[in-house]
Amino acid sequence: MKDAIPTPPPVYSIRHAYRHHAGPSGYHRLGEWIGEPVRLSAPMYWLGETLLRVPAKLVSWYGGHFEYSRHDFVMEAQTLMHMRRHREAIYHFLYAEKSFKLLAHARGLNGHRMVGTFHHPQEHYSWLFRSTAHLRALDHAIVVSTQQIPFMETLVGPGRVTFIPHGIDTAYFTPADAPRADRPLRCLFAGSHLRDIARLPAVIEGVLEAVPAAEFLLISYDRRCEGMTRPGKVRWRRAVPDHEYLELIRQADLLVLPLIASTAVNTVLEALACGVPVVTNRGGVADYLDPACGIMAEPGDVRGMISATVELLRDDAQRRRMGQAARDKAMQFSWPRIAEKMNTLY
Repeated sequence: MKDAIPTPPPVYSIRHAYRHHAGPSGYHRLGEWIGEPVRLSAPMYWLGETLLRVPAKLVSWYGGHFEYSRHDFVMEAQTLMHMRRHREAIYHFLYAEKSFKLLAHARGLNGHRMVGTFHHPQEHYSWLFRSTAHLRALDHAIVVSTQQIPFMETLVGPGRVTFIPHGIDTAYFTPADAPRADRPLRCLFAGSHLRDIARLPAVIEGVLEAVPAAEFLLISYDRRCEGMTRPGKVRWRRAVPDHEYLELIRQADLLVLPLIASTAVNTVLEALACGVPVVTNRGGVADYLDPACGIMAEPGDVRGMISATVELLRDDAQRRRMGQAARDKAMQFSWPRIAEKMNTLY
């Protein structure tokens, strides 16, 4: 636990760590700087594995809530017990699309307030939920992109949505001590969620045709990347350990990240913190980039992605300037700064 910021009311967080995030990444890390986690007790864990296992499975399968799992059911039961033992606190569901459902019926219990952070773009709600009525029980919603605000207000209520950026651990993700010597220019692509894998081959082909000395490294669970490999030019890694992932970001000259849509993007924040300029597609990620540290093409604009990437690969001085600006930009999203913004909202 970091030196947590004291909050005016007690704040308790309901956390989840996604496996596809690097260990030092993910929104659950907010809880290291502010609030206390609701912890799953041994008795509740036992109940979740025995008496509650079947009902929890049934709710997760047939509850009309795509990401809600048996674990989320048990955590909500644990949180309800926690709420009954405390008064006038704030309960923050860090991944509200996933972890908040049945506790909608506990609104107002013991004077508590419930808030949730939302990460998905509007387009996902048609398959995430059969009904979004339970979201109106939240006292407030936090979004990680300004593009989410209008839609979330239709679900939670006007004036009850606030944008607070996603954070990044700028003490862990840092620039390389020195650039790699005598090596090809390297473009990094990483991740699977909302990545425009279908257009990625065309981007790679266009860049390598214009800059034959460049290379691409693809880090993704998406097996379509395997078909893009090319000896000495395009490598694919399905997964890498955290320490190696950090070094691979640091060694990159550019993050080239075609996206279908976006809100916050961990990979973009990681690259910025490591002093790596970003070429991507416009969307919610625009809240984290500016022309000094990144170039954004319109979604689906392959030519724009190629042109921006080639321009930067051919201009060493511009890449260095953008790399410094990237690090400066990332510092605006350091977790302590984000925790202070959250404290103001609390």
